[in-house]
Amino acid sequence: MGAESNDDAPGSGFRVWSDMYYIEVLDPVSFEPTPQGEVGTLVVTPLWTNNVTPFLRWSFGDLVTYYEADERDNVGPFGVFPRLKHAHRTTGFFKVRGINLGHPEVEDFMFRSVEIGDFRAEAMNEGGNDVLRLSIEVRRGTDVKGFTERLAMQFKEKFEIAAAIVVLETGTLAKEFEANIKAARFVDRRG
Repeated sequence: MGAESNDDAPGSGFRVWSDMYYIEVLDPVSFEPTPQGEVGTLVVTPLWTNNVTPFLRWSFGDLVTYYEADERDNVGPFGVFPRLKHAHRTTGFFKVRGINLGHPEVEDFMFRSVEIGDFRAEAMNEGGNDVLRLSIEVRRGTDVKGFTERLAMQFKEKFEIAAAIVVLETGTLAKEFEANIKAARFVDRRG
């Protein structure tokens, strides 16, 4: 999407290839465009794609500042491109086996299944390999074996990574979540 330029001061951000990506920096609350140099949430639309999934107006979950290129900034071959500087992340994600799994996307996917009462996602390392474990509680009357097989298949189709699914007794996660100030629905145990 872009690169740092040797002609720019270190830590000043990276140049966005605006001929290939349409960049928006929006207020995270109102979703109105932010003035140049003010922190906002990054929204990207690729203008060209070869072999990746196309998307429109995808929110990265990053807070950034955006600066248009101008005549004072036009140094070196990349000086014609605008600059983004990362401020911090607004939403979490796991990177498991090279796949970015956004927490909000995983949560939306999981709660679309009426059979799921609650869940927790854990990134783990087993035998030198990263794995994703989904601990779920299923509603009474659910064919647990059939549902977990279907969920595993749908998860892999959606996120392009297999997940190990563990079925917990109803109420297990609620007890764990109540013990914390914030529900630890996403846990990275690779640390």
